[in-house]
Amino acid sequence: MINEPTNLEKINSSKNKIGYDFENYNKILKYFKEIDAEWKGDVSLGPLEGEVLTVYVEHPRVKDLVAFDEERIIEFLSKKANVQLAKIKPVIYIDNI
Repeated sequence: MINEPTNLEKINSSKNKIGYDFENYNKILKYFKEIDAEWKGDVSLGPLEGEVLTVYVEHPRVKDLVAFDEERIIEFLSKKANVQLAKIKPVIYIDNI
């Protein structure tokens, strides 16, 4: 068996093949704590897929509040973290523990 040459691809540690952006996610995580919103404690950050940030919420009411504040959050993160977001996608997460 002869070793065939393989095409090695350099791994970009800030993005993977699914599209998750870890470099910008870490910036968002750092500044998300500074957001002035009452519902902040009721959400968990999900993945950053391209320009869409997923936010996990436990209640439909919190989902509505996040959607209501979406534009303000995007503007805040754009200024502080220097990350351009197109959308924040609140997803209801039910913990079955």
